[in-house]
Amino acid sequence: MKIPKLLALLLLISLSTGCNLNQPEIDLTETNASIDLVEDLGLNEEPVKLSDDVYYLGAGIPPEDLKIVKPTSSVAAQTIKTDRIWLTSPLNLSGQGFVVGVWEASGKGKHKWAVSKEHEKLKGRVTVSQEGVSSDHATAVAGIIAATGNPSEFSTGMTQGVEIESYSAQNDFKSLKKAANSIVASNHSYGLGVGWQLVDVTSLPEGVVNFPKLKGQFPVFIGSHNWFGNYELAGSEKIDKILQDYPYLISVFSSGNDRDDNMSNLDVYQTGWYVAYVEKSKYLQQLWGTSGFDFQEGFYLFSKYYSQSTPPPGDGEYFGGYRTIVPQAATKNGIVVGAVDGEKNMTDFSGWGPTETGQIKPDVVGNGYRLPRLLSASGGYLKAYKGSGTSYSAPSVTGTAVLLVEHFQNLWQESESVIKETTNSEKPFSATIKGLLIHTAEDLGNEGPDYQFGWGLVDAKAAADFLTKANKSKSDKFLLEKVYPQRQPIQVISDGRKPLKVTIAWTDQPGKNIVNDLDLRVREVTGNGYETYYPWSLNPNKPDLNAVTNRPNKFDNVEQVLIKETKKDAKYVILVDGEIDDSRDSQYYSLLIEGAKKPPSVGKVSCSMPYRPEESENTRKITSASIKSTAEGYSLIMIEEDGKEQVINFDKNLHPQSAGTVADKDYDGVYKAGDLIPWNLIANSVHPHIALKIQSNGSFKIGMWVSTRSTCLFEGTAQFVDGAKNEIFGLNQN
Repeated sequence: MKIPKLLALLLLISLSTGCNLNQPEIDLTETNASIDLVEDLGLNEEPVKLSDDVYYLGAGIPPEDLKIVKPTSSVAAQTIKTDRIWLTSPLNLSGQGFVVGVWEASGKGKHKWAVSKEHEKLKGRVTVSQEGVSSDHATAVAGIIAATGNPSEFSTGMTQGVEIESYSAQNDFKSLKKAANSIVASNHSYGLGVGWQLVDVTSLPEGVVNFPKLKGQFPVFIGSHNWFGNYELAGSEKIDKILQDYPYLISVFSSGNDRDDNMSNLDVYQTGWYVAYVEKSKYLQQLWGTSGFDFQEGFYLFSKYYSQSTPPPGDGEYFGGYRTIVPQAATKNGIVVGAVDGEKNMTDFSGWGPTETGQIKPDVVGNGYRLPRLLSASGGYLKAYKGSGTSYSAPSVTGTAVLLVEHFQNLWQESESVIKETTNSEKPFSATIKGLLIHTAEDLGNEGPDYQFGWGLVDAKAAADFLTKANKSKSDKFLLEKVYPQRQPIQVISDGRKPLKVTIAWTDQPGKNIVNDLDLRVREVTGNGYETYYPWSLNPNKPDLNAVTNRPNKFDNVEQVLIKETKKDAKYVILVDGEIDDSRDSQYYSLLIEGAKKPPSVGKVSCSMPYRPEESENTRKITSASIKSTAEGYSLIMIEEDGKEQVINFDKNLHPQSAGTVADKDYDGVYKAGDLIPWNLIANSVHPHIALKIQSNGSFKIGMWVSTRSTCLFEGTAQFVDGAKNEIFGLNQN
């Protein structure tokens, strides 16, 4: 018998505000901690034996009402190179003055979720938000973020000066929103448990005798494989709304540890039994009928050796290992972290993407394998009994993110700060830090992003170095915080020695699909027009395939264009287009550019309104200019510093015939990308040209009416192409 429908036991591990608080809530201690058959599922009555291979355990707590909170549970600093930027010259970063919120699922026993306030490595820096009992798991997570100690000690945290606020995962939406303005980051090392879990039968009353003689634990299947990466189950829409409303708040989530879970490896005593919830079944209805009873919906105990009972596949078997992230990891605006070991190898347990709607998760990975853990009870740490799980890789990234915020603010306060002119405020957007971690990550796995490692292994030193260099006036690295639809194309020039990498990140509106869909493109300016480069994108229906760069990315709110082989003196224009929700006027985004410099100015254009002298003159730099031959005459092509391409077409006698701005995208069905949007040159037929001079060295000075009210003066130095120089000066011997 294949069970026709396995309803969900909703194991809340992440964001539980959407829960009905009048319903029972289950607390688990470890990553593979067991669910108690009696206390958690409410199954304390005499089981009904339907056959030697099937028992009815009872209706228990209805699955739709059951809420179970479960954790997803130095060396980590060395793996992601945070030890290269903390308390060492020249950066000396410690997190001093910053506060991090640690939200935690309860362990066994009521209210056992708090970070220990008395641990010697955390003492004096922990505030517990409400009454709670210290938890080893919570203390271990906080220790990875903030434990003090000699940097050579394995148990030293990422940010030794930061303060910790400890919160329960119950009502986490509400408490996170309340704390959003007082903390720089939040850590969530817990998530909805779905798929295969453990159930504990040791608490059955002694009077219950009609039960197989089983040892302590055996497998239970929760819900459906389709629950992994599901946006709605864990309330990801609510967390995305909070992060949109508080754009400077950084929230980090673990990807989960379910990928290697299956019936066999959870059946530690090899009993061959498992539990599942059955809503209806013809065969079970027949079994009940032989006893004279109607079918009962509820929890059943099955033997896997029973010919009519087929256990569901392992969590990592259903989609070939993919789509195994916990539901809360479907957040678009948070930073989702998977786990590798100290040698940068993928762990067996770390959850893989994509999300239900095809987004890249995890975003990045960190070390989450056999790490030393602080213990709340002893005040020490365990080096021999090391902890593994994305519970521990996530806080290493949280701590690193705080240090990067500190470094950003230090740079912003410098007297000649460059990023002060290119970013929004002294506080970086969370999208800026997320984009920075992704932009500088060490690529692991398939080339480009993938659903296993995300964008790669966090590299704290590379991220800090990027900020340092982006703050210099002459650099090949740029950091910008901009707003769409104030379209400002950016032109850069390559030296041909380094790849050009451009990353965009933004905090999207709530919704399981991308709502404000920004599109990043890079155009290489060529003699015949331009060549377009698109960002990486993955195919969620074929998750094992490499990322491609032949189309726009319609799934993610982080995009990256990588041009591995650039040309010397090649000019590139970085464009951001897209579609945003009608209810929103704009969308802020963060842009990181590496491997090119701003081109030198070759001229300028100055525009004014002669009939309105009170209006100030508008002057813009020209970064590229060329004159080429055409069938009708000649074209002067100019690219301004914001990437706008202007064209003036002349006849063979150098009389302007037409002019305009080249469309960089389709406009209202009238103009297509590459079309010339014409200026109104009618005034030129009435008024003489202000100036029109082109010399053999390429210098030009062209003053003309560009509308009935405005004049522009174009002056600079152009390159001749397609034989234009010989043609012009063969006709005009100036």
